[in-house]
Amino acid sequence: MHFRHIHTVACLAALFCVAPAIAQMGRTWPSEKKIVPDPVTGLPLTFLTSSDVYHQSKIYQTHRQWTSDGKWLIFRGQRETGSQAMAVNEETGQIVQVTENGFSGMLCLSNMSMKLYVLSGGGGRGQAPGPRQILEIDLAKLFADVAAKSVKPAANYTRVCGAIPATLETDGNMGLDANVTSCISASKVPKPRNSRPA
Repeated sequence: MHFRHIHTVACLAALFCVAPAIAQMGRTWPSEKKIVPDPVTGLPLTFLTSSDVYHQSKIYQTHRQWTSDGKWLIFRGQRETGSQAMAVNEETGQIVQVTENGFSGMLCLSNMSMKLYVLSGGGGRGQAPGPRQILEIDLAKLFADVAAKSVKPAANYTRVCGAIPATLETDGNMGLDANVTSCISASKVPKPRNSRPA
């Protein structure tokens, strides 16, 4: 009985030690980049992601897609770590996870610095009520640490720069103003469940 208890504890400890590494901001995947000739023009077409295994999609078309240095494309990716924001390097094709615990709604890239803004926490459509935070992610610092193979915990790259109280509903729609001085988010006060129109 004593051996079985020790074995169970050891297995659980190993599982909990591995779990953070699996969902870690800064996790990388090898290049999926491929260049194929356009069948009509013969010009080269570059595909930065080409996996049939993972679900991935672009940011909403009115939002900035490229980092301010012009080297990384940000996209939504569903991989082993769940739904996360990802970045792919245009030159190397390297893919990097840039969120730790996912996000909801829009991904907002600064046009002036290597910063990504996301909404995190509860209270979204179909989610349990709770406060939500607007997070700023320092992509320059994250990419430098990825290149140096010295990625640190997510708190080293993330700063809370705003909060939406649990009393407000928000569906994650947000955007940045042109000077990146304000984040605009659509929120509303929920109607009481038993209210009737007057």
